[in-house]
Amino acid sequence: MDKLDYIIVGQGLVGTLIAFRLLKLGKNIRVVDNHHKHAASKVAAGIINPVTGKKYIKSWQIDKLIPEARVVYRALGNLLNKSYVTKRNVLRVIPDIKSENHWEGRKTDPFYDPYIVKETSQDPYPEHLHKKKGWGEITNSLHVHLPKLIADFSNFLRSKGLLVEEDFDYAALYQKDNRWSYKELDTSKVIFCEGYKAHRQNPYFSYLPFQPVKGEAVMIELTDCKIDKMLKDKEFLVPVEDNLYWSGGGYNWTDLDEEPTEGFYVKWQKHIAELLKVDYVKKERKAGVRPSVIDRRPMIGCHPEYEGLVICNGMGTKGTSLAPYCTAMLLRHIEEEKDIDSEIHVKRFEHLYKQAEV
Repeated sequence: MDKLDYIIVGQGLVGTLIAFRLLKLGKNIRVVDNHHKHAASKVAAGIINPVTGKKYIKSWQIDKLIPEARVVYRALGNLLNKSYVTKRNVLRVIPDIKSENHWEGRKTDPFYDPYIVKETSQDPYPEHLHKKKGWGEITNSLHVHLPKLIADFSNFLRSKGLLVEEDFDYAALYQKDNRWSYKELDTSKVIFCEGYKAHRQNPYFSYLPFQPVKGEAVMIELTDCKIDKMLKDKEFLVPVEDNLYWSGGGYNWTDLDEEPTEGFYVKWQKHIAELLKVDYVKKERKAGVRPSVIDRRPMIGCHPEYEGLVICNGMGTKGTSLAPYCTAMLLRHIEEEKDIDSEIHVKRFEHLYKQAEV
């Protein structure tokens, strides 16, 4: 039986970052993953956007998130001999007077100085875009090429014999002498990073208040297009490579079957026609379910009863920016006994575990 330090369940973005960090610490690990093609991080655009929402609010802890993200994504690129991060500003449509007032307020607030471009073109890309009421520009934003990153790291793990390619069998996991056995593997800790399916399938963390939300995207080709920024109107439009663009978004709380829906596609066609004045070619439709949480914060930390069982989940719609920060904090907690931020500590839901036991 192989004796390990960690088993990591799931190799989406979170599992990838945890595995990478543990290998840098010299830990003996295995990653169990089934290559779930609809995993949210394999469908996501990989946007790190520091100012979001209708009122243009700075994202939670963004001043800490962006530096952590830059470091770890660059380090992964160095390991895999590729670059996965592109610095791209976000151009947002300012649709009405109320939105314009919010935006002008942010432009004059020193708290937002690192992220707001004071002056920007109000008719960007005139050959490709319809003229809008106005545009605002956000800087210090990043585009992380997540599908490529995850696929390349999967190949790296496979080449090192560290990837177990199967559905994780929770029934095969059992505790023995303060360690955990899983088939032919023996480990001190198991970190669960399986995304939204944890609330359906994981018997140890099913008590947690997941609130999964489905997002959809359409990959399109624009011939000879020079749009090099990330555009946000009703949906995002993000350059991927050459003339290929990712366009999507959406919040579907009920239809969680991981398949693209006609309803989204009809609305998307209307919205993209309002944005683009040029023809496009549809290449592919995608859908994924994000592991959101009822209070919109990640959940990281140890199980309240079973020592050695750990969760790192609930990154939601901002996983690209949250995952580097959360995985670093979690491993500092495990390896160095550092505190976890109370806002993201899984301990905040311990009362739900106690209620489930009754």
